[in-house]
Amino acid sequence: MLLILSGTTLFLLARSGLASLAEGTQTLPPGVTSYVQRADYFSAQSSLGLVLIGLGVATGLGAAVRHAVRRRGYVAPPAPHASASPVA
Repeated sequence: MLLILSGTTLFLLARSGLASLAEGTQTLPPGVTSYVQRADYFSAQSSLGLVLIGLGVATGLGAAVRHAVRRRGYVAPPAPHASASPVA
């Protein structure tokens, strides 16, 4: 849930920055030399937000599947011991 929330926040902040850049109300911070560099920053920020949202959804789905499997009582077979080798 936290991944989805942080990704959404990051995406919306980047979207707001790109919108203000398009409207011409964005001022360049110190160290930034062009508006293209600022647009690349906001674009990367929005992409990272989308990745975080995707990771949050995948984590949630994985947890839901794992919970459903465990709730139904399915038990995975135990892993073979290291001492039990096929070669006698």
